[in-house]
Amino acid sequence: MPAPITVDLLRIPMLRSVGVEMLSRLVPISEMRRSGDGERIYAMGEPAHHFFICHRGEVLSEQAIARDITATVSVITPGSCFGWPALLPNGIYRSDAVSQGETECIAIEAASLRQLMDTDHEFGYTLYKAMCGSLVERLFTRTDQLLQLVSLHPDLRAAITREE
Repeated sequence: MPAPITVDLLRIPMLRSVGVEMLSRLVPISEMRRSGDGERIYAMGEPAHHFFICHRGEVLSEQAIARDITATVSVITPGSCFGWPALLPNGIYRSDAVSQGETECIAIEAASLRQLMDTDHEFGYTLYKAMCGSLVERLFTRTDQLLQLVSLHPDLRAAITREE
């Protein structure tokens, strides 16, 4: 019978293809973290020591755009990853991660994860392929958000209206 956190990892669509044997290698370097509403999971500018997978609830990725204005950049839902800078040596978090309601996230110790991926290339490549889908989806979402925002610019709207 797999360890409880292995079962939690298997429920994450992105990781189903990785398999129980490989996921069991993440158990010693992972922990389930619970956060209350509005609790900061990490802050922008902090060293990125953990890679996270949202298990239950939602996490907001936020960035300050002015002293008194914070923008929600994305809403992280169950099965989604965040804390991507942790996958890079000396990574720094680029936004705040804040719980929206009660959340449970799997926190994976980043240095150990990188070492595991570096020393076991089959494991590293399998995990890399699983993560790429999530990254590509996130890139497309951000591109769509940017295009939607740009389309609201008055000069661009005027040009679009002239073409129609």
